[in-house]
Amino acid sequence: MGGPNLEVFKFAVYVFFPVVMLVHYGNPDWYAKNVLPYKEKIFPPEHRLNTVRNFGFGTAFFRLTLP
Repeated sequence: MGGPNLEVFKFAVYVFFPVVMLVHYGNPDWYAKNVLPYKEKIFPPEHRLNTVRNFGFGTAFFRLTLP
């Protein structure tokens, strides 16, 4: 089995790997550069979405029409 040096190395990896990933991917500049353009390719803008309008009936209208 490994000695204490291996355990210290494993502990350092377990602690610092998530911290490094959080710092890298949580950077707002990285997010704006890499995520937002891809999001705009996948999801349409809000004004182009087909939405169901409520017309003021509320949820009672939908409960009455369902069997």
